[in-house]
Amino acid sequence: MVTPAPIQDAEIVPTTVGQYVQAKFGYWARRWVGIISIGVPAMAAVRMRTYGNAADWILPAIGAWALCCVAALLVILLTLSVGGWWHTRRYRH
Repeated sequence: MVTPAPIQDAEIVPTTVGQYVQAKFGYWARRWVGIISIGVPAMAAVRMRTYGNAADWILPAIGAWALCCVAALLVILLTLSVGGWWHTRRYRH
């Protein structure tokens, strides 16, 4: 048996999955895109140092960065959607 949440919690806690995702997405997106933005250029620099000829690695590095960012944002969106569904289950009727 689920007891209704106190009125104070209902005002603070997002009551829909969309509100939950909107509240959390920016934080996680900045964090992971920042990590990727540091990691991919570092890996590209190692490749350029190992194989030389930086021109051959610039466009693939930019493409890898964009692909990794898109993949990370999709995973964050899907994970937050599931988390929002789980988090807001007590507010659904």
